[in-house]
Amino acid sequence: MKGSKSTLYEGGIRVSMLIRHPNKIKSQTVIDEPVMSMDFLPTFINLADAKKTRDFKFDGIYIMAQISEGEFI
Repeated sequence: MKGSKSTLYEGGIRVSMLIRHPNKIKSQTVIDEPVMSMDFLPTFINLADAKKTRDFKFDGIYIMAQISEGEFI
């Protein structure tokens, strides 16, 4: 594999990710949807049920729907 996590080579684009959220994500769930680090902020804000004080537009998306409906190995 060429490149590292911070590059745009294959090693930087397709890096495995592990998530643990007991009682929300079943063990050994696998999804094929790409996820980017910018998806974490809107997801964490939504999971914390935080109130937005300003009208921010996030570049990322809420990813819990895709993760909780993943396939199991």
